[in-house]
Amino acid sequence: MPPKPFFTEEHIEPVSRLLKEGLSFRQIAAEYGCDKNTVAQFVRTRIPELMPLRAGNYASANRVTGLRILILDIETIAGTVRQWNSYQRFTNPEMIVHDTELFCFAAKWLGEAEVEFRSVHHDGRAKMVQRAHALLSEADGVVTFNGDRFDLPHLNLEVLRSGMAPPAPYKSVDLIKTIKRKFRFHNNKLMRVSKTLGIGAKIEHEGWPLWEKCEAGDTAAWERMREYNIGDVRLTEDLYLWLRPWIEGHPSHAAYHLDDVCVTCGSEELRERGVYRTKTGTYPRFQCEACGKWQRGTHRTFAAELTETAMS
Repeated sequence: MPPKPFFTEEHIEPVSRLLKEGLSFRQIAAEYGCDKNTVAQFVRTRIPELMPLRAGNYASANRVTGLRILILDIETIAGTVRQWNSYQRFTNPEMIVHDTELFCFAAKWLGEAEVEFRSVHHDGRAKMVQRAHALLSEADGVVTFNGDRFDLPHLNLEVLRSGMAPPAPYKSVDLIKTIKRKFRFHNNKLMRVSKTLGIGAKIEHEGWPLWEKCEAGDTAAWERMREYNIGDVRLTEDLYLWLRPWIEGHPSHAAYHLDDVCVTCGSEELRERGVYRTKTGTYPRFQCEACGKWQRGTHRTFAAELTETAMS
């Protein structure tokens, strides 16, 4: 016989009232003498429409929307230069005929199904860049693969060319940095990393001729480019979810909640496991049971009175 639930139908009204007053799950749990996970489970299953009020102000509709993570991938069209021969190592700036430019991009919000695709062919350069700017401005974190060296600088240049102000600040999560810092793959390309982990593969295409056909306005080629670009975004998302507990410097979900949640994935399934020690004190250590991320508490349980200092 299953155990009797802590909360019942009669608790819906009073718990709803407390949520609307701005109390967190932890505060409600203290009112009823239970743990916050019991409150969270009750709200999720019986009054899910009030979940956004967990840390909000109902009267002003100041609802917490949570951390917004954008998965992004771009494609560029190669620039054109003149050279005296194929062995020439450097290109004189005067011999550059056409710069490399943004060709298209695909993006999706983490946890949402839709992938947005924009291109110079379908939208025109101005609208494409404006849309990229808007998405970056809305994001708290932007997940890419090699984006710090490729995707984001190209987007920044397009924004600069357009005469627009910089997008709102966001935190970059470049997966290739975690790949290089934490692991020893035989090859660090997205295609090889994904195949090694068994999480998927890039969409196959004809190679450079695809870009040439798209540049010539071939509709069928653009459909293949769209499929390829969207496929890279989905693959990047899958890899991100796989790597998430290993990522350092991830934007913190905990900054968007009054309750204790995993800094990396936002789960409430945290378990205290051991302690974390620094030169100045000892902190409680936690592990997320949803994603596996290790993290520490912010309040010291023990503070050292002596620390190492530089002596002359």
